[in-house]
Amino acid sequence: MAKAALLADVLPRVLSFTGAKRLLSAFADQLRRISGDEMRNLIATVTACIATLQLPHRPDRVEPRAKKRRPKKLPLLTVPRQVARDLILAQRTLNRVP
Repeated sequence: MAKAALLADVLPRVLSFTGAKRLLSAFADQLRRISGDEMRNLIATVTACIATLQLPHRPDRVEPRAKKRRPKKLPLLTVPRQVARDLILAQRTLNRVP
């Protein structure tokens, strides 16, 4: 991505990381099969394509870096789920009033 940014004369953070990752995965099979000069040509092509994946300019975009959901205060399940179910059912039968 740094080479692509240099080619496009922009900062690397202006390029889409996800787009570059998708582009590389799309060309992964071709990159594995070829060698030599074809490899250099394909890498140059992929780099040029990554250079076109510029993100839009969004100056007022601010996103908080925080977790919204809080962890639940429940005990850990330390026995198999079926054993835990059986224990709950056994407690319910003990607590029933005849």
